[in-house]
Amino acid sequence: MAAAAYATNLTTFWLESATTVTAIGTGGAGLGNPETDFFIQGSDCISKGAWTNAVKGFIIDALGTTFTVPTDGCVIGFIKYDAAGSLDTKAGGGLRMIVGSSSSAYDEFYIGGSDTLEFDSWVPYVIDPNTATADVSGSGGSERWVGVLADLPTTSGPTKGNPIAMDAIRYGRGDIEYTLGDVTPNGPATFAGAEAVGNVNGTRWGLLELQNGAYQTQGFHSIGISGTACRFVDADKVLFWRKQENNLTNDAVSTGFNRIEILNSSTVCEWTNIIWSALGTRSKGTFVHTAGTCDLDVCQFFDWDTFTFLSTANITMCVFTQCNTITAPATTMTGTFILLSEVAADTGALVYNSATDTDGKLDDMVFTKGTNAHHAIDFGTSVTADITLRGIEFTGFGATDDANDSHVRFLATSGTLTLNLIDCTVDGISPVATGGSKNFSWDDAAGITVTVVVQPVTLTVTVRDSISLALLTNVQTSIFLKDSPFTQLMNEDTVAGVASESYAGTTPVDIVYKCRKSDDLDSPRYRAFSGISQVTSSGFSATVLLEQNPIL
Repeated sequence: MAAAAYATNLTTFWLESATTVTAIGTGGAGLGNPETDFFIQGSDCISKGAWTNAVKGFIIDALGTTFTVPTDGCVIGFIKYDAAGSLDTKAGGGLRMIVGSSSSAYDEFYIGGSDTLEFDSWVPYVIDPNTATADVSGSGGSERWVGVLADLPTTSGPTKGNPIAMDAIRYGRGDIEYTLGDVTPNGPATFAGAEAVGNVNGTRWGLLELQNGAYQTQGFHSIGISGTACRFVDADKVLFWRKQENNLTNDAVSTGFNRIEILNSSTVCEWTNIIWSALGTRSKGTFVHTAGTCDLDVCQFFDWDTFTFLSTANITMCVFTQCNTITAPATTMTGTFILLSEVAADTGALVYNSATDTDGKLDDMVFTKGTNAHHAIDFGTSVTADITLRGIEFTGFGATDDANDSHVRFLATSGTLTLNLIDCTVDGISPVATGGSKNFSWDDAAGITVTVVVQPVTLTVTVRDSISLALLTNVQTSIFLKDSPFTQLMNEDTVAGVASESYAGTTPVDIVYKCRKSDDLDSPRYRAFSGISQVTSSGFSATVLLEQNPIL
């Protein structure tokens, strides 16, 4: 591929130069149109002169026609107010973004105030007119005009200068498209590369800005697009989803506004030590692995919404803290922590729905229960055969089976399976699946019958011909307790010379093991074998040499 490319589908509403602006509030003087002394993009912005004890501002009709904001999109504009202490609070409507159909019919959205702007300068505020509830409804109707208001409730406001300004207004999905990139000679796509394109004087998208060593971001990060793949490789970065509580009802944007999606089957996304937190509660960020390769190593995600991975993803030694559902069908999640999950009651923090055994996929994970009574893992309807959980730590879940907070839940409606727990812990101690000290629980109320076996060992018998040493197939191989001869531990036919079974009973224990191959059609025929041995804490393994029986 070629050098990495970065683009947005935001449409320009207004960027610079004088345009149709209407002052709001008593008197129309004091507009800086254009304002050339300060700006965030290009060479000018629009400002308004100082005032006190009133709500004033301005509204812009840059296109001369209506425009449409798409689903999960926004109107985004840079706004600043220099005398924050003179504003009313946010709850009082100190600083407002306005969108409407005319200079006198617009909706007002409270975006800030004296209690939020103390350290802010230019901020890229976003409003989705499709979802946002106006804090002051002005029958805005269709979108055509965009502007800003400020409420100075006392006479102690600024008396000189132009403290309020707006610049670089756009609308659309609010996306950054990452495409192309290679290993050499150009290198991959990166966050720094995108910021260098979308946060410079000529192109302030308001979607990704590096501030004090961390990236402030919002909108839709599309890693690859349907027709073009991307190689995105980055490491050691800190990012924050911006707060989009830009109105009092906290619905300034849709819940799906902040999103990462990996697209195109040839896309490669490799992140190492990426730390990403959500600052707001409205759109907390979703991660969707739709196609391509996704490898996340020692990354950390805080307060996100949902994650959906493909089975090909590798999510190793990552940390998900106070996030919503993580869907990982046969995804490699080894060494990953899922802490204080925010999933709903009686659902799983991790959803694993695949016929592939979990052994080697979920090893050494750590789960801690969140506020709601939920499960650590939901096993979907595709999980109908025996599975193994190895080295997993569970903390805070309930000990009662078929409860909302049972450690694991099985959703298959019929059949039987065995869940093997190897080197797992429950609240810091070994799991106990039965009896008065039971501390590990499971929910199989959907219909499948689940048997939990703790620390199983393997019983293995290999059977060979005593002369040729050839492995013998279809040899009936059984193991019984020596002191309880009707208690059977294994009854399997050999496949390629081997019969095996798991055992989770007491060790050491004496056993009798037997091998018999007596099909009338066999040639040669073999004598039956019986031996005595012991199952230890390491299991049991034996090789049996069956002797041919020349009489038969």
